[in-house]
Amino acid sequence: MLDGVPLRGHGAVARDYSEVKNETLGNISHLPDLIRRSLKREPFINPSERFRCVRSLPHGHVADVLGTLKRIGPERLIDRKSSRMRDLTVAMIAARVIDARSKLGTARALNPPSAISTLGDELGLGEVDQHELYAVMDWIGGRQRGVDDRSAHSRHPSRESPGPLRPCARGAGRQATGGC
Repeated sequence: MLDGVPLRGHGAVARDYSEVKNETLGNISHLPDLIRRSLKREPFINPSERFRCVRSLPHGHVADVLGTLKRIGPERLIDRKSSRMRDLTVAMIAARVIDARSKLGTARALNPPSAISTLGDELGLGEVDQHELYAVMDWIGGRQRGVDDRSAHSRHPSRESPGPLRPCARGAGRQATGGC
């Protein structure tokens, strides 16, 4: 019996209300020292002495943006084959949503030593420099027509085409167009 609760196969009460009587349930002296110490709830290491947080990167917003991008599927529009250029393009899109920066700032934010989030790690990019990001801009610029064609063909037939861009969406200023 433990604290007045009868043990299986024991009919006698182990608690006498004037004093507590202990009943041996098992002998742990043959167990390894580590297990005996853990059963006594003895701490093996003090975490504050043994571990220190060197760096912690935010991840929640990265997971949200990458999850949304995965549902939308821009990587299939960019290039059907997985490649570093396609991954860098997706990283640039996600980085723009998460924290808009220059190409140099984006490269620094994606690099493991100076990363500001888990984005580069999640996409498996490794080292990234700004020249690579400018090369991606050139690469995607050369593929723009194909991306547009694939985008048009991937639309659901029941959806209406968005039509031509309004002047402000094309980059014309309000003064030049008389407002948007």
